[in-house]
Amino acid sequence: MWALVDPYDFKIYDVSPDPYSHTSGAKWIEWPDCPDNFNKNDMTKWRYSDKGIFVKTIISKEFNKNIAKQIIADTDWSVLEDIGLTDNCKAEYISYRAYMRNIIKNPIEGDINWPDKPVTEYK
Repeated sequence: MWALVDPYDFKIYDVSPDPYSHTSGAKWIEWPDCPDNFNKNDMTKWRYSDKGIFVKTIISKEFNKNIAKQIIADTDWSVLEDIGLTDNCKAEYISYRAYMRNIIKNPIEGDINWPDKPVTEYK
């Protein structure tokens, strides 16, 4: 596996089995021990260190809290009375949002097993 790494801040911008042409200043670096189940959504959880190795970063409480806040904002529409969701769907969104509010009130450090967003069903 290869990682596209910014040479200044060591952020990973892409991961690919084969390097491809790009116009940014980032460089392709081989990542021989890339996790088998690596998901591109996890790129922010990894960095290429100045010591020449890939390291998993610690995800801060504040980072997780901000993600939960954004999810709440993105799903505000789901609890409006006139939106017309099925009762079951509305209950799922209420539960989903309660989980996010709990993270906002009691943020934790590290990886969170974020629940899947409910499937939207209308009456």
